[in-house]
Amino acid sequence: MTARLFLNTLQRYRKKIYTANKLRLKFSTMGNISDRIAQIIKKEGISTRAFEQQIGCSNGVISKCINKGTDISSQWVSKIIETYSEVDPKWLLTGEGKMLQGAENKSV
Repeated sequence: MTARLFLNTLQRYRKKIYTANKLRLKFSTMGNISDRIAQIIKKEGISTRAFEQQIGCSNGVISKCINKGTDISSQWVSKIIETYSEVDPKWLLTGEGKMLQGAENKSV
């Protein structure tokens, strides 16, 4: 490999790492879905178990998600959106925007 080819390859690789790090930072500042579910539970003023019962999932599904910071099945995301229709689905999935739909002037 010539020096010029090596430098070009290195430069492309650095750009990819820079882009990946920017994306990682963007998503890390938004938190994950488990953080947003915990926010819904707090806003509702209910226990995690009561939340699980309201969306119809088994005992521990949501608490494990919150405690471990993991994702949950799309089935439960759909149930959350159905049950809590005031919660903005885009916010729940991505963290972008406001928690509540139509909450432009409200602080949540």
